Amino acid sequence: MSNYNKPNELKLDANASENWRRFRREFDLYLKASSLINADEVRKYALLLNFAGEAAQELIDSSGMSEEDQESLELVIQFFEDRINPKVNVTFLRFKFLSRSQKEDESFEEFLAALQKLVRGCKFNDQEQSLIKDRIVIGTKDKTLQADMLKVPDLNLEEAIEMARIQESSTAQVKAINECSALLSTEKDKIDAFKNKNKYKNRSRNRRDSEYSSNRNENNRDKNDRQSDNESYRCKKCDTVHRRRECPAYGKKCSNCGYFGHFAIGCKFKNKHLRNRDKKFHTLKDNSSSDSDSTISFNAIKINKIGKKASWFENITISNDVIPFKLDCGAENNVLPYKIFKKLGIDESKIKSSSVRAVAYGNTEINMVGKIKLKSKVKNQIHNIKYLIVDVDDDPLLGLSTCEELKLIKRINKVSKADLLKEYADVFRGIGKFKEKYTLKLKKNAVPTICKLKRVPESIRKELKKTLDRYEKANIISRVNKPTEWVSNMAVAEKKSGKLRLCLFPLELNEALIQDVHPIPTSKEIIPELANKKVFTVADVSEAFFHTELDEESSELTTFITPFGKYKYNYLPQGLNISAEVHQRNIEKVFEGSHGKIIL
Repeated sequence: MSNYNKPNELKLDANASENWRRFRREFDLYLKASSLINADEVRKYALLLNFAGEAAQELIDSSGMSEEDQESLELVIQFFEDRINPKVNVTFLRFKFLSRSQKEDESFEEFLAALQKLVRGCKFNDQEQSLIKDRIVIGTKDKTLQADMLKVPDLNLEEAIEMARIQESSTAQVKAINECSALLSTEKDKIDAFKNKNKYKNRSRNRRDSEYSSNRNENNRDKNDRQSDNESYRCKKCDTVHRRRECPAYGKKCSNCGYFGHFAIGCKFKNKHLRNRDKKFHTLKDNSSSDSDSTISFNAIKINKIGKKASWFENITISNDVIPFKLDCGAENNVLPYKIFKKLGIDESKIKSSSVRAVAYGNTEINMVGKIKLKSKVKNQIHNIKYLIVDVDDDPLLGLSTCEELKLIKRINKVSKADLLKEYADVFRGIGKFKEKYTLKLKKNAVPTICKLKRVPESIRKELKKTLDRYEKANIISRVNKPTEWVSNMAVAEKKSGKLRLCLFPLELNEALIQDVHPIPTSKEIIPELANKKVFTVADVSEAFFHTELDEESSELTTFITPFGKYKYNYLPQGLNISAEVHQRNIEKVFEGSHGKIIL
């Protein structure tokens, strides 16, 4: 027995109640560890007084107990319980609970935990959840939240907790967004100021001489007016007045010629046309609703060359030649380049003249040869299709209306939910499960606790039984028909639909668990990652914690008592203080290596 830790001496000082609770726990553990739990009462009584010390022995001697009673371990323990532990004053406990309000520096979770702790000894019975809800509404420090709660008729505890959490979370997120926006604005101002100050320092003299050669005469005339960098002058590249090295056109692309370093108003290619064949067409839009050629104009957008693998093409046979046409839903007309038309061997006299004006990027005109109707074979069917013949070196285009007439493309206004559920039925069936089982680990010297049953209102008993049966059928919980060291209570919340949500209420078990710490991202960490993003997809994990299976030993630790018997969780339950961290780590493992995701 010398290998086991013996209980410390019982100190009867001002903290005697806590000392007795600790001594009792250590004494019980010692009896179990040393196999003395089944020893006779006299021996256990002697061991208790021996470990308790001289002060405790004198307290027993002066108690007036008979020698026979003193040798009864149960009576001696009851004597210490009555003598040391103060009587509970329910009225005072209720006063403390009903006067508790949220402190200014206190989070909602801390406030809720304090209310749940204070309500334990108040003996409110069936009114416990309703009174906790009332204290949340009355005692919250957020007056906006309080007003919103008072607007909800028949507000229950679950709804009040959810509203408070959402309000606190959104308030923190708004604050983080404002701080982030202010920081980004400040940093952008610093970067812009730095660029304006240093943008000319790294430019070589040869580039500077070349860029300014076209305006050298004008610069020389203004040289006397710009003896100092602090003096302003009218710039020929942007047509604005500014100081040297502060031209807003620096690094900007001219919309007229496509070169950099000046705006269109200062372009030296003004009133001149560049080569037509350098312009690439992606979309053509007919701005006129009339069939007349007198006032029709075309706009073109210049883009980089796109490989055929990135676009949709359809082979069309014209004069026994197969031509791949790009299907362009952004174009309203069909375009056939003149170079390809000549290879077809068709008499050019059949081309009708047209006053159509084709305009490329930068307002540059492109030669419009004319228009023609050609018999075209598409998917073994002959169609008369109208084409615009344009002198441009690019792929032939089929416009939107022709694509729809030939049934080459089809507009889809709605995706059927039923089709998606049918195609991916395995994704939406049942509850997923991670590969590895999880083990709950207890602290050393953790004392098992068996909680007494908390009665539930008669109005929800039937629904509670249905919920338990449903969980059991889904293998989320299992019945327990044997003694277990740990038994916790359950928390029941009623949803708006009338169904119940079950949650483990393991206050003592949470204190005994070794914390499995894993970082969960905050809004301050997430918001910067969303900067400059345009497309977002949100995926919510159904029954998230139930994806983590518990091993057999850990499952028994989650045993809880109900009016219909004991059950245990086969999967990680809600209510454990480690559930969120464990699930966060597991879900991050699943998406490890993938990019563009945020897991919260």
